[in-house]
Amino acid sequence: MALSSHYHEHKPNVPIIMEDVFGWVREGNAFQVRVWLDDHEHDLNVGDDHAFSLLHWASKEGHVSIVEMLLSRGARVNATNMGDDTSLHLAAAHGHRPIVVVSFSYYIILFSLPVINQAKHSRKNT
Repeated sequence: MALSSHYHEHKPNVPIIMEDVFGWVREGNAFQVRVWLDDHEHDLNVGDDHAFSLLHWASKEGHVSIVEMLLSRGARVNATNMGDDTSLHLAAAHGHRPIVVVSFSYYIILFSLPVINQAKHSRKNT
């Protein structure tokens, strides 16, 4: 692989930076993940070859601080991988109870906002 290459030789369609970020998340390197997230041009909802997002990997590996960081920055809590698993499914399957609690609180917010907004709209029209 040439030094000027921006892609991995063994995965020509995967930019080096994303491969690195997935590695940092799997390892639990919260500092490097935060530095990467501080550049708002990065897409934190991108998936790997199996559609595992950064949130999927953090949840599967049990890194609650990274899960909280990703969710607070806008990670899609309801994104699914190729096996139709959400990050919540992976956290539960691997026994990561604190992540289940955090993820579930984001599900509550995600699914109750439309109901709250509809109720507010209904009250304005009556």
